[in-house]
Amino acid sequence: MKVLIAILSCHSLRHCAQAERDTWIPEIPLGVDYKFFLGTKPPESGGFVTQNDEVVLDAPDTWEDWHEQKMEELKQKDGHDADIPETR
Repeated sequence: MKVLIAILSCHSLRHCAQAERDTWIPEIPLGVDYKFFLGTKPPESGGFVTQNDEVVLDAPDTWEDWHEQKMEELKQKDGHDADIPETR
């Protein structure tokens, strides 16, 4: 069974993601994958470059809409070979 650590994040806190990359993420055991899941960034905020460990979801990037982002994150499991339980 493969394991994916799905980290819900947002564009305004990408600096926190870098702190995680610099601290505990290197301690993740071999065979365990991780991804940061971010919502859609508003076009007026300019472009950005995603990192290899980031997935941009088709969902708002706000705390108020985190549930929508979470549902999109779960839909992305089909693109990853980790074993993620289905939700209903």
